[in-house]
Amino acid sequence: AERIAFEAHLDSIRQLEKEILSAPEPMGTTCTPPSLGAPIDHTADHNFPKLLQLHLDVAVAAFQCDLTRVITVQLHTGASRIVYNFADPTITCEYHGIQHGSECATTATAAQRRTWTINVETYFAKQFAYLVNKLNSIPDGDGKTVLDNTACIWMHEQADGGRHYRTDHPFIIAGGCAGYFGTGRAIDLGGRTTNDFHISLAQALDAPVSTFGAPEYCTGPIAALRG
Repeated sequence: AERIAFEAHLDSIRQLEKEILSAPEPMGTTCTPPSLGAPIDHTADHNFPKLLQLHLDVAVAAFQCDLTRVITVQLHTGASRIVYNFADPTITCEYHGIQHGSECATTATAAQRRTWTINVETYFAKQFAYLVNKLNSIPDGDGKTVLDNTACIWMHEQADGGRHYRTDHPFIIAGGCAGYFGTGRAIDLGGRTTNDFHISLAQALDAPVSTFGAPEYCTGPIAALRG
C-alpha cells in the first residue's frame, strides 16, 4: 500500500515537471523572468536574505507567467540553525536555541530571547509583505491584481516552537482568492482545527474536498473565513 501511494506521489511530480517544461516561453512585458544574478553560497547565513528574496521573486514570476497555481515557500528547517543577526545585530545564537533556551542561548534571559524572537518574526513579516506587495502590483484583469485572485498563507510549523505547542495557532491570509475569503479582519475561530482550515483553502480553489488529513479532526470548511 505504501509503494502504491509513493509511486502516485512521484507520478504527480513528474506530471508537474512536464507541465512546467511544456509551458510557453514568457512573452511581452507581463511575463518576465526575474534576474537571479551571480550564484551565491546558499549555505552561508549572511546570504539568507538574498536567497529568500530570489525564491520569492521566482514564485511571483511563476504566478505572473501562469506556470503554476500553487507554491509553497519553506523558509528553513523546523529546528532552524540560522543565526538571524541580519534581523537583529545583537543576535548571536541559532534560532532553535533561542526558542528553547538551549545551545548558545542558555545564558540569555527570557526577556532577551523574547526580544530576539520578536525581531526575527518582524523580519519574517517584512518578507511576507514583500511577497504580497509584489503580487499586488501585477494586474490580473477586471481591475484586479494577482493578489486579489490569490490566497497567500503565512503560518508556522507550531504555535509555540519553544514548547512545541500546536494549539491557538495563528494563520494570516493575504488576498481574497477571487472573493472567497474576507480580508481586513482578525478572527478567533474558537478551536477549529488546522484540518478545517485546509478544507476551506481547498474549496476556495474549487477542490471539492470534505476532509483533509485525519477525518476525525475534520468538521468542514470554516464559514467565518468567507468574504
